[in-house]
Amino acid sequence: MKILKKEKQVVELSNDHLDKTGEALQIMVAAMRRYVTGDLDGLDEATASVDHLESEADDVLRDIRNLLYSGAFLPTIRGDLYRLLSAVDKIANRVESCLDFADQQRPGNVERYRTDFKKILDLTADCFDQLRLALEAYFDPKSDVETLREHASQVSQLESTIDEIERALTSSLFQTGFPLADKMHLAQLLVHITRVTDQAQNPVDELELLSLKSIIETARNSHPRNMMDTTLRTEETLARHRKILVRMLFKVTAYYVVIGGAVALAAATLPGFTEQLPLGGVGEIADVGSSSIYDLEEALLSADDEEIEAIVTENTRARLARGPAWLLEALSLIYAMSATLLLMLPVSWVYKAIHTDSEYDHSIDTTTLVLPAVVAGIVTVVQHSLALAFSLAGIVAGVRFRRALSDTFDTLFILASIGVGISAGVKSLEIAVVLTVFFNYASIAVCAFGDGLESQHAQRRRLERKARKAARERERLAHAESGESTSPS
Repeated sequence: MKILKKEKQVVELSNDHLDKTGEALQIMVAAMRRYVTGDLDGLDEATASVDHLESEADDVLRDIRNLLYSGAFLPTIRGDLYRLLSAVDKIANRVESCLDFADQQRPGNVERYRTDFKKILDLTADCFDQLRLALEAYFDPKSDVETLREHASQVSQLESTIDEIERALTSSLFQTGFPLADKMHLAQLLVHITRVTDQAQNPVDELELLSLKSIIETARNSHPRNMMDTTLRTEETLARHRKILVRMLFKVTAYYVVIGGAVALAAATLPGFTEQLPLGGVGEIADVGSSSIYDLEEALLSADDEEIEAIVTENTRARLARGPAWLLEALSLIYAMSATLLLMLPVSWVYKAIHTDSEYDHSIDTTTLVLPAVVAGIVTVVQHSLALAFSLAGIVAGVRFRRALSDTFDTLFILASIGVGISAGVKSLEIAVVLTVFFNYASIAVCAFGDGLESQHAQRRRLERKARKAARERERLAHAESGESTSPS
């Protein structure tokens, strides 16, 4: 695909801007090489020439800006391209500032460090040459990203070398017997020179960012091999998402193994630990069990007074041995609430993992961690009182909590957290364990090997619409260019 007319003009002006910046840099390097040897002839003329070139470079940059925002290149890359060229323009500003400082203030005693200064100046010229090659690779349709990155890497290496020389030279300078004012004067001159290469690093960073964003081809108006179509991007996204969920599967499994081992260890080392846990409520829910109430009921129906007294006495002694009833209930509730937090922690991990490539509600993540403990406490209060249950229903109806969820799958996490809380509240923690384990594995399996969540589909649709819009914009520009080329002059 050919580069359009306005885009050609931008490329031509960019090369012109780069030529003026490079010429100014060459004049500065030559003048400063003479200056550090004590030769001040021609410093004024060099300064004036650089000032003139810097002004011309500013004019060229304004022309580029006008072309960009009058239709050259796609809207998505105009800002990036202008930031790149603005960063190049600041190099000319640094060159002008360096020569102005040297011409106006003329620091002395510089001849002593002429070797180091000349080395820095030569490396500065090499650094700009590599930057020029990187920019030419950027605008050359026949070049590739690796060539650009190779030259960009050379700029970074040269800039680091200059920084090392600057540090060593500064340290040596302040160890001399020069007056402090002379030391500061020379150090400031050194800073002005090294700022040129520091500024050269900025357009390199912009170039690397552009390559990472895969818009280098768009700026050069097309290298299809560097573009991925929407189907390929979707497949890669699904593959990456599946890999994340598989890792989460192993993480959740390891967590359950650790928690199970800790509970088994506590049960083996702490006498009566399992009796204090909120377990066994499922039997009462199913109206089966072997509690003392059932024993007492059977004894009342078939036994004599002595057997009834023995049963009551045995149960009373056992209860008194365990401690006050309020303390036992409080400990049981604490265990239940703590257990809900431990059970819901992997649920939170799974929630974040399945929303890796889509937006998700952070409030749901935090809510599902705390909600089961709150529900467990409420259920403990109302489970034996029908009046309290109706009162709670009325309070909830009056408050009228409402929240729109971005994805229907998020509803399952809310329901799971409520189920865990209810199970813990009725002392059926075994139900909560089974519920969370099944829920986590089922969610991972469905999201890893299914088509994904609705929020993920919405994200893909947005990307597809954006790609189609960009394609239509390219077609429009191509059509406009075709009309211009066929119209009579």
